[in-house]
Amino acid sequence: LLGLERARSRSVTCLYFSAEEDPVGEPILVLNSEGSGPINNLCVPSRVHSSYAPVGSALVSVTVLDSGGDDVEAAVRQQLGDWYGQSVDQWELIHRCDIAHALPVQEPYAPLDQPVHSAEGLYVCGDHRDTASLQGAMLSGRRVAQALAADWKLS
Repeated sequence: LLGLERARSRSVTCLYFSAEEDPVGEPILVLNSEGSGPINNLCVPSRVHSSYAPVGSALVSVTVLDSGGDDVEAAVRQQLGDWYGQSVDQWELIHRCDIAHALPVQEPYAPLDQPVHSAEGLYVCGDHRDTASLQGAMLSGRRVAQALAADWKLS
């Protein structure tokens, strides 16, 4: 539409489980530092706010980069079992969400904070112009706002 190269995107699969107990025990994001298995990260949203799960249970959110495929649940359960033991067998899958264009592809060593001007009078922002994250989207938006203020002398 604006003559910009379309940002390539990466898909994500999110699996949501109901568990009897919170496997993590604190409100943190668990990152897969092993570099193996399908899980990229895991969190327990009900640890952040108890209303996210019924009383006596925990909501566990697992994120897998790429589509995950049809057998992703079995592979995720295997890895969860390695991390948290046999109690994982009792977890109930309550929702699966496949997001085709969840994140822009971010190549290693790619320049961050890409220019905000795309053409005369046009400004562009988004996580594809910074880090592929909410943080990157917000920083990119801030840079566009600052450029607009400077160009229009609105300080």
